Amino acid sequence: MTTPSSTQSRYKDLLYWLGVCFAYSLFLIALFLLRFFSLDKVHNNYMVLHLFFCIFVIILLSITTISLLAIKHVKDFLFLLLLPLGLCTMDAINQYGHFQTCTNILGQVFHFTTFSLFLFVVKIALLTFWNNKIIKRIVTVIFISIESFLWLFIILVIFNRLFTGACFDINAVDAICQTYFSEAVYYFFNYNHGLVLCFITLFIIIALPLLNIKLMKSSSQYPFWIKYVVLLFSFILVFTIFIGVKCHYYRNYLPNIYSTLREPYNYKKKLQKFKKESKIRENMLTNFKQSSSNSHTEGNNGLYALIIGESTCRNFMSCYGYSKPTTPYQNNLRHSGQSIFFDNAYSSHVITICAVPWMITAKHQYLPPEQADTLESNISLIDLANINNYHTAWISNQQKTLSPITVISQAANTQVFLEDISSKHYDNDLVTAFQKLPNDWTRSLVIFHLAGSHFPYDRNYPSYHPPFPHDFKSYDKSIYFNDENIEKLVECLKQHNASIIAYTSDHADAVSVGRAHDARPERFHKEMTEIPCWIYFSQEYQEQHPELISTLKSNADVPITNDMIFNLFVQLMNMSAPLSSSEYSPTSPDFILKSQAIKTLNGTMIMENKEWHPIKKNK
Repeated sequence: MTTPSSTQSRYKDLLYWLGVCFAYSLFLIALFLLRFFSLDKVHNNYMVLHLFFCIFVIILLSITTISLLAIKHVKDFLFLLLLPLGLCTMDAINQYGHFQTCTNILGQVFHFTTFSLFLFVVKIALLTFWNNKIIKRIVTVIFISIESFLWLFIILVIFNRLFTGACFDINAVDAICQTYFSEAVYYFFNYNHGLVLCFITLFIIIALPLLNIKLMKSSSQYPFWIKYVVLLFSFILVFTIFIGVKCHYYRNYLPNIYSTLREPYNYKKKLQKFKKESKIRENMLTNFKQSSSNSHTEGNNGLYALIIGESTCRNFMSCYGYSKPTTPYQNNLRHSGQSIFFDNAYSSHVITICAVPWMITAKHQYLPPEQADTLESNISLIDLANINNYHTAWISNQQKTLSPITVISQAANTQVFLEDISSKHYDNDLVTAFQKLPNDWTRSLVIFHLAGSHFPYDRNYPSYHPPFPHDFKSYDKSIYFNDENIEKLVECLKQHNASIIAYTSDHADAVSVGRAHDARPERFHKEMTEIPCWIYFSQEYQEQHPELISTLKSNADVPITNDMIFNLFVQLMNMSAPLSSSEYSPTSPDFILKSQAIKTLNGTMIMENKEWHPIKKNK
């Protein structure tokens, strides 16, 4: 028999938990409204619909909370009920200052809330539809693991943003996809407060499951009618997702973190597409030559060499005015009368995997939008040389990774990856690798890809190297050793009567501010783009092309980005390609960058008054 006092106690308990639920609902709505009104409003006919629909989803979560509170099982689902708050807070902190439109926030609220509701429905269904204790324990363990992992992820993303000042975004994921394990570990621990994040991870891995277990009831006996509530919520959830599909939330309004987590899949798909199109591009080049009035073999005879450096900043090179004598050979080369040094060269990106493909393909930042993503824009310098009967070689001291660089290099007649031979090589081994190749090089294109000055800097030169000047730091030493290797390469190529030898870097490192290279807005620095770029010409080539050399000299002070290298070599070798035009090369008096501002980060930033600024997009 129920006594009046026990009834009154239950009534008070219910009021208490309803009050908690009401406060929780207000907090959710306040969070949404705060983030909504903190952004610039977007004129959208569907804005009111989106707003009311998101509030409907929030109220739905509140009703769920009330149902749980009424049966006093809120502790069983506390981590799931707080999940939308955690995810919204995480995305707000992670993307702080980089919101684009209000619709992003609407999408966040919808996706995070429905995701939490889905987990809630699955969990309570599994706990209530089976009375078997073993099954309940298995379900409990599984959901403790899922909830702990989700909250671990939330906390780590927040701490990463607070410690490093940089968000976890698509650029960060791309960098992870494109690097190899040892490089990723070094960057994580030396530039990303990895040790602190590891301690936090260890603490959370221990604390969260223990807290979750403590919150779980020892005996979860739910009333019989809760099954019907679960069925009702399942129906509402399906309806909610259906409305979300109709409102295009899954197509247009994915939260930033969802897009970021999908990037490994997207990256793999883009790479597979690029690889599949290799044969199509080759056939396209063949058809281009057959339809051209100059269908015969194009290009001048001779050895043409491109040396691609790594993480080399011209501000630390004495041939570009650095106070320490880090580049004695390139100093002499600059004043030899057989070279042209570009004093305002910049990289098209600060990540190798983005910069190198744009360097050696027809794609660049100044193409019209309708041409930028076509098959023709992905034609590489190697493809073009192959079709014109050059012997092509790719000699690299970088690891093979699943990247467009590897796909492009596979088109070369000869490929050498020193990392395939043994685990550790220095760039001075590239000369040995080149000399072992059996070829007369009278009509050839050779691309060298150096390890250069990549971090960690002290691993780029051998311990047995003669002592460096006493005031040289590790990066200075890597630049000095790089200069020695360039000397060996250039002198070796001269012995094989090289017509052209060009050197540039994929990108630079922001050494002066203690950063490596990072495309994220919070970490990006101008110094990451300031690269060297020069061209050596044989005496014979200079005599045969005096006007071209004269034009290049007159353009030596014009700002240039290294995605112009493809067009530069097309002109130097006297070839033609579908999207290549003389105005895209500094060999032309009408060089496009004489009148147009240069860009970087794949065309998302533009230089104004010698500083990089984001390009404003039209709303």
